[in-house]
Amino acid sequence: MVGLRSKLGRYVRPALAALLVASVANIGTVDAAAAPLTIKGNKFFNSQTGAQFFIKGVAYQLQAKTDPLVDKAQCALDAALMQQLGVNTIRVYQVDPTANHDDCMKIFGDAGIYLFVDLANYETGINEDNPYWSQTQLSSFAAVLDAFANYDNTVGFWIGNEVITKASGARAVYFVAAAVADIKTHIKDKKYGHQVYIGYANTDNADTRPFVQNYLACNHGTADSSIDFYGVNAYEWCLPTDTFETSGYQRLTGYLSDAKYDIPAFLSEDGCNTSPPRLFQDMSAVYGPDMSDWWSGSIVYEWINEANKFGLVTYGNVSNPATAVGGDPYARSGTPTPVSPDFNNLKTAWASVSPTSLAMTAYTPTNTNVNCPVSASAWTIDPSATLPTIGDVATPISGTNGGSGGSATTTSKPNSASSVKISIVPIAIAMTITMLMSIF
Repeated sequence: MVGLRSKLGRYVRPALAALLVASVANIGTVDAAAAPLTIKGNKFFNSQTGAQFFIKGVAYQLQAKTDPLVDKAQCALDAALMQQLGVNTIRVYQVDPTANHDDCMKIFGDAGIYLFVDLANYETGINEDNPYWSQTQLSSFAAVLDAFANYDNTVGFWIGNEVITKASGARAVYFVAAAVADIKTHIKDKKYGHQVYIGYANTDNADTRPFVQNYLACNHGTADSSIDFYGVNAYEWCLPTDTFETSGYQRLTGYLSDAKYDIPAFLSEDGCNTSPPRLFQDMSAVYGPDMSDWWSGSIVYEWINEANKFGLVTYGNVSNPATAVGGDPYARSGTPTPVSPDFNNLKTAWASVSPTSLAMTAYTPTNTNVNCPVSASAWTIDPSATLPTIGDVATPISGTNGGSGGSATTTSKPNSASSVKISIVPIAIAMTITMLMSIF
């Protein structure tokens, strides 16, 4: 019987996958939902309906250094379950710009799911300890951007993820801004079919967080060197007793309101797991009156469950971890199964929120450009310093104690990024097909 099932599976599973793709595409709840998003003031809007858009996202990276947007059948399986959860956005960290993403992007687009994708990979990210900006990096960033910019459900690209994690790494912010300027020039030259946006995902570090937040959004005197949206990877609401005031969310919101932040901001990673199960009680604050004027939602970390226990779904275990990718027991493809009770906890939390929203035509932004943070003992970055250009590398910090480095003074370096490293039909039909695929 097992042998027969295996033989049938070779023929049945592809057919079921094709049916699943069709069923996801025909779930009739997303008219205009995947129309390009546009930014006005500090909010996202659907460009077709004019409705304000709040992100309900998940981090979607099935395994490191592997593009999750190339397997049509897998994307269909995941998109169907994401719809049940209430997902409208995914964040992908690593992609292959040479691959074809048409099928997966259509599947997610038809499901009303948007994409934010990181431009850097493990070799091209800007390094706070040895920052420089090279043609190799720019070409790599541009290749990722070109691969995804023309999809209507691509919202934006991360120029960096947690590049600056400590005060002594602050001078890398010059190179992040330089990368923004060059990639925006590339965007203008390419003339894509719709507007695409560039953002930065900040580390939740009190020493650098508000300074980086404001520096990257302010005017540096160089055309288009400021980001269009801002994210912070925040794991602060960790206890069942936490509140908006005690969790740190009030402080994070205060940084935006104090700066009169004029671009959209959201939690680019969210979902503390130090006190399992995850209850996602913070969602009532993120989408409630305390935060929704300043925040446009959150991206929960993460979709797949692995050793870190952040996952919302599992694909089961492999039979022989020694031969598996990564050497761990976690399967990284197949039929996704919700992790209980976390999956349903998030589903319930998202279903229970109803943020106050505005129509784009009725919204007049009142915030002006963010002021650049002034140099101080905790932040010695000069907001008027000339940004680096292609081939520049930061001058080594003198002394053993380092410091944040107050100058963008650079020396020439060959354009090689080889040494750069960074620290890292209706739903019922879809689910019936998913069940059958698990049998075969």
